Amino acid sequence: MESPNSTVTTNQNSLTNNVVTVPIPILPTEGTYAYVFVKGSLYARDSAIFGCSTDETQALSKRFQISSIPVDNGVVIKVAPSLIINSLAQLGYKVISSTGETEVVWTLQRELRPRATDVKKMSAAFHDQPHGDHHQCNCSSASTPATQSLDELEFERGIWTAAIDNDSAKVRTLIGRGHLCDRDNSGYTALHYAARAGHLEICRMLLEAGIGVNERTHGGGATALHRAAMMGREPILKLLLAHKADALLQDSDGKTALHRAAEKGHLESCRILLQHGPAAKSTPDSKGHRPAESISESSPQYEQLRALFNA
Repeated sequence: MESPNSTVTTNQNSLTNNVVTVPIPILPTEGTYAYVFVKGSLYARDSAIFGCSTDETQALSKRFQISSIPVDNGVVIKVAPSLIINSLAQLGYKVISSTGETEVVWTLQRELRPRATDVKKMSAAFHDQPHGDHHQCNCSSASTPATQSLDELEFERGIWTAAIDNDSAKVRTLIGRGHLCDRDNSGYTALHYAARAGHLEICRMLLEAGIGVNERTHGGGATALHRAAMMGREPILKLLLAHKADALLQDSDGKTALHRAAEKGHLESCRILLQHGPAAKSTPDSKGHRPAESISESSPQYEQLRALFNA
């Protein structure tokens, strides 16, 4: 049943020529939920959208490579409503009601959350060192909100950012909603991000929920163990190994976690990995280099590392 506050009225049949009025009270910008309204015909190839933020509107335009046409309180994009609704679903919106027959108005709802970390701050914190494989993870976004892509917006609202932010409550909620094994565009799971960031309890939560400990990124082939080793996260290395992480898995460069720890000069990480799987000591990478050959002479612990590998 339509309420007076949820009526979308039009003066003409063409969406692009309509004077479309959506009462301001049904476009909340505060509180628990955000709402978006999509209006169109199941047989049409254009949609009127109301309630999207500027960055969401530009993200939709970028996704479909079509400019939006401004109308009162919204925009028109020449894309079928089903495609618009599917794209909004990637941002966390769910259809909660629809009304109309020839022309339908879908109401979509998304749970709001305060941003725990500014995007630029997050980017700076995660890019003080290279990632260690050839493929970019999505934490590198330095886009301003007006130029963010739909994928970047999805990333910010997904379990990956919650893992980076060490937001255990959000991670738990997203696990409960079936997002435990979500991957970003490069194949990183929340465990990859939490392991690299050093968030032990988040890693434990993900592992206890059943996430795969040996999941690999799409092109780089990196596991969470590679990420923890590269950053010298000893407690997380121990946790991952206790959950049957395979220390002999090689990434796309043929490097094991031991290679990554050695090239970064992480003495204790190398010790942990060698104690767990001595065979990694003699495993060559794709260039034929064993982990000991990855040690930089400029490492402050060069002599101790050489002694460890020569023992």
